[in-house]
Amino acid sequence: MSSSQSSQQSSSQQIFKKRPILYLLGDSITEQSTRLNGLHSLLLDWYSVKVDIINRGCSGYNSDMILEALKNNFNEAFYECTCRRVQTNHHHNSNKELIANVPSNSSSLPTVSVFICLGANDASSEHVSGGVKQHVPLVRYSENLQAIIQLLKTNLAYARLDILLCTPPPVHTLQYANYLKEKHNDDGIIEVRSEALVRPYAQAVRDLVEQYHTKKTLEDDCSNFAIHLVDLWKGSSNVEAWKQQSAFTDGLHLSSDGYRIVFKCLKSVISKQVPHFNADAMSFSHIYWRTYLELVQQNGSEQHQQ
Repeated sequence: MSSSQSSQQSSSQQIFKKRPILYLLGDSITEQSTRLNGLHSLLLDWYSVKVDIINRGCSGYNSDMILEALKNNFNEAFYECTCRRVQTNHHHNSNKELIANVPSNSSSLPTVSVFICLGANDASSEHVSGGVKQHVPLVRYSENLQAIIQLLKTNLAYARLDILLCTPPPVHTLQYANYLKEKHNDDGIIEVRSEALVRPYAQAVRDLVEQYHTKKTLEDDCSNFAIHLVDLWKGSSNVEAWKQQSAFTDGLHLSSDGYRIVFKCLKSVISKQVPHFNADAMSFSHIYWRTYLELVQQNGSEQHQQ
């Protein structure tokens, strides 16, 4: 066998395969999940190097801000996946369309999942006096989520796209009120954040996913696209777990215990509904080292014999 034939044999083994990509899109709860035993960290441990996990969490952002950011900087936010086309609105009277080169062969495109967890800031009180209000009305919140999903569906380049739409987690109302009182000398007359405020936003997420599955209201539905609900409020064990202050650092942001709840819920949905992203059933993206070593040594031996 010639060295070129040996090299072809080695390359035909496809040493590296294109890895699936999992994006985490959200607010500070997502951004901070890179910490030890946060959601991002737990996912990295579960997937090992089988999936590229990319965190796009933006602390303080609500759905208005995420939507606007993606409208203006989609390519920058998702540069790992070649974009098809993006409408950017840098000026009120000027729309610029960016079109990137997309491989015509769909087999060269990545399999993509996007975990979206927004609403914690949208659900903050609209009656806060002074300062910056992060509140987004419920109807607009739902519309924003639909628009974000449509942007992802239209502009990402993918072999398949799965949206993992997550309810905003509960708030520990008393713990957060005490946090404001201790840290910011807030008298707590107005509930800035509470379980009662965020509950309707969680329901809006459920309604959106149900609407997709029953009415197919999102445009251009196709076989390589799906939306899945990650409901953090579902299950008696989760309900009880969220009642514990140990699930939070301040009543809003999550501790390791809180992130484990999110991970458990997300892992369950992926395992049951998105089997091609189930880490327990996925192979590694690179060839087994002993197999590759034999190929490399065989190639080297044949080159020396020539």
